[in-house]
Amino acid sequence: MSDSSSRRAFLKNGTVGTFAALSAGTSAAAALSNGHQASQASEKHEVQDEYDGFSRFRPSRGNDPDSDYYIGKRVPGFRNPADGPAPFIANDLDKLPWKMKNGAKEFHLVCEPVAREFLPGHWMNVYGFNGSMPGPTIEVTQGDRIRIIVHNELPEETSVHWHGFEMPVQYDGADTMTQNPIKPGKTFKYEFDVHEEGTFFYHSHVAMQEAFGMVGWFIVHPKKVWDPPVDRDFGVIFQNFRIDPMQTVANSWSMDWNWHTINGRSGPYATPLVCKHGERVRVRLLDFSPVQHHPIHMHGHTFWITGHEGARIPKSAWIPRNTELVGVAQAADFEFIANNPGDWMFHCHMVHHMM
Repeated sequence: MSDSSSRRAFLKNGTVGTFAALSAGTSAAAALSNGHQASQASEKHEVQDEYDGFSRFRPSRGNDPDSDYYIGKRVPGFRNPADGPAPFIANDLDKLPWKMKNGAKEFHLVCEPVAREFLPGHWMNVYGFNGSMPGPTIEVTQGDRIRIIVHNELPEETSVHWHGFEMPVQYDGADTMTQNPIKPGKTFKYEFDVHEEGTFFYHSHVAMQEAFGMVGWFIVHPKKVWDPPVDRDFGVIFQNFRIDPMQTVANSWSMDWNWHTINGRSGPYATPLVCKHGERVRVRLLDFSPVQHHPIHMHGHTFWITGHEGARIPKSAWIPRNTELVGVAQAADFEFIANNPGDWMFHCHMVHHMM
């Protein structure tokens, strides 16, 4: 195969994959079954089909924009809050295991080179954690004491920053400022109490390593389940890479891009978000692209912005939207009632991100 034909094949996979991933690759709702029949929690947690003119099972707004239930604002899910928070799901990403040791939840996080299959047969050489890019999800509860032992198996120095956390300065992960970089083959222990709750993430604090993909979710569940309770809790990480034709390593200095990934996968290889008719759904968005912002749009539904990175927003300040702009290194949470069944597009609305 000639270099020119290889380049054409590469660009075709890159652009078509990007469009499919950001547009058709993530279904926001699927008409699987009536939620009352599908959820065990519904048998012990009473919910209504209609709230002040807003219907759980058909597109509607409600009778009064000032109502707590307008566009489903405070309409609860089927899940009983007594059962705890809905499981956090980041498709195609594992959760980091932990063991209780000396009063703390102890995690082991390994920084290492990773081969990631962006599309079937298209393997890229990136940096990640514990064999994955993005890294595995760290999931804890507000009030936990955590200990994270970071092992550096990269061929270069690194450090890890816990984005948004308020911890002792020596554990902030800002290499050369709050700690010495972790040398190859060495470890560093981070330990602190988690008093916050919400959507956070961790990442290398070496800039070019960030562009190589070193990021992962850090979810802190509140001591008391947020009201209203949700049935689904999804996490979606958007990243961009510049990987030239005939190459498998990203150009971390580039201000341009030619690959989009959602939780580490591109195009139709990205796994859909699937929920059941009538459920309350939370989606947590994270933009970890080097320079690209993403206005994320969902078809067929109006959602409420309920949180940004680091904090839950008071209900009085929630905003109804169809599109939420997520900037670089920002996170946003939105919630909605899946009352309009179908396979819906869920995509970045930057035109050149949809090509």
